[in-house]
Amino acid sequence: MLKKTLRLFYVFCLIVFITSTPAWAAKGLRIGTGMGLAFPAFRGDAVRDITPSPGLAWDIIELGYGFTNTWSVNLKLMGAAGKADADDLENKMGGHVDTDFTWAFAEYGLDVRYAFMPDSKQTPYLLAGVGLISGMTIEGEVEKTDVSVTTDPAVGFDVGAGFDYYLGAKKRWSVGSQIYYHMVQYNSAKVDVEHNAFKWDDENIKGGIVLWTATLSYTFRK
Repeated sequence: MLKKTLRLFYVFCLIVFITSTPAWAAKGLRIGTGMGLAFPAFRGDAVRDITPSPGLAWDIIELGYGFTNTWSVNLKLMGAAGKADADDLENKMGGHVDTDFTWAFAEYGLDVRYAFMPDSKQTPYLLAGVGLISGMTIEGEVEKTDVSVTTDPAVGFDVGAGFDYYLGAKKRWSVGSQIYYHMVQYNSAKVDVEHNAFKWDDENIKGGIVLWTATLSYTFRK
């Protein structure tokens, strides 16, 4: 599914790149939002028997400012959530247990973008940034017993690419898409089984998550 999504994203970027025509650059103050898909790639002790499955991703709000036609800085609040596969846990417990798990991820991030083709409607860009505060929770039931895994906050890093396509005479509104990989390692996680909490201090959860979103933005122009 991830390979198919990446292939479609590449084809779409190529089509818009070919058909772009002269317009304005992405300089100025911008506010945006978006929604898409999340593909977790976490591993470690705390997710050995419970594997997060693909889910939904939300760019709740994104604030950006373009200092030049090519360079901009962006603040964002985003989240992602989905179901978790607990087949390994069920098999370990004999295959006769009822499990139901979900996962959730949040990030307050800051990234820097470099835009290509600043004089076209279609403006592709590269991004690199840092997740200032990021965490993940996994919650569910095992035979009506509540189980939760909550990671400590950790700093993560983002790398990716995207594009904005400007609309209208003033080129204030834009639609676009972005895909990036959030890399993070949680050094400890709190595991709570019916309120009997204990803490793992190993490298419990590491790896990252691929996030793809379709975006809608407004750039403030005169």
